[in-house]
Amino acid sequence: MRFPPFTIDGYRQLCQALAEHYPGGRNLYMRHDIDAHITGADIIGAIDSEYGIRSTWFVQAAAHYNPASHHNRAILRRLIWQGHTIGLHYDLADYPLDDFDAALERLVEDSALLVLVTGQKIEHVTMHSPTLGHEDMFRELPMNPHSWGWEYVSDSCRAWRDDELRFPEKLHLNTHHEHWLKTSVMERDEFAAELEDEMTAEAFGAWATIRQEWQRNLAQR
Repeated sequence: MRFPPFTIDGYRQLCQALAEHYPGGRNLYMRHDIDAHITGADIIGAIDSEYGIRSTWFVQAAAHYNPASHHNRAILRRLIWQGHTIGLHYDLADYPLDDFDAALERLVEDSALLVLVTGQKIEHVTMHSPTLGHEDMFRELPMNPHSWGWEYVSDSCRAWRDDELRFPEKLHLNTHHEHWLKTSVMERDEFAAELEDEMTAEAFGAWATIRQEWQRNLAQR
C-alpha cells in the first residue's frame, strides 16, 4: 500500500488498511508522539477508535506545551475515554546522561507527573527527538516498545522513510497527529510554517490569560 496523503481522509485510509491487515489490533502497536501541541489529538484518537485501533499517546512531562493545563488535560482524558493509553515521551536533553540511576529516577518522576494529570498508570515510554544525537539509555527497558523487535515505521518530520507500507508480521507504527489534521494536501515547508503559527498562537493564548489577570489586578488597585 502506498502511503496516503497527510490529510484527515488520508488518515482514515491508513486506519482502514491497518484494521484489515491487523484485525482487532493484533500484532499492531499504534503510537502517536505529541511533539508540537496537544490540540486536535482527540480528533485522530476518535478515528483510531472508529476502526477498532487502541493507540498509545506519548506526552512530554516538561515541554513547551503544558499537559496539566485545563485545555490539554481535558484532551488527554478524552483520549483515555476513547480507549487509548498515555505514555511518557522523555527528552534526554533534560536528563543527567552521566548517571543512569539519577536518569531513571527522573524518568519515574516524569511518569508520576503524567499519572497526576491523566489518572492513568504510565506503562510505556519512548524517547523524544532521537535524531539529536543522544544515545537512548532506556531503549532496552521492557516498557519501551523499541525493545520488542517489531518493525518500526514513522512519519517523523511529516515524511515516510519508504514509499509504501508493507504490513510486516508485527508493526510498530508511529504517527504525529498534527501532520494529518489538514483537509487538503500541503507542501512540507508550508505546513511547517503553519504549524509554527499554531504553536505560537497557543503560547500567546496562555500569555493572554496572564495579561488579563494583570489588568484585573491593576484595575482593583
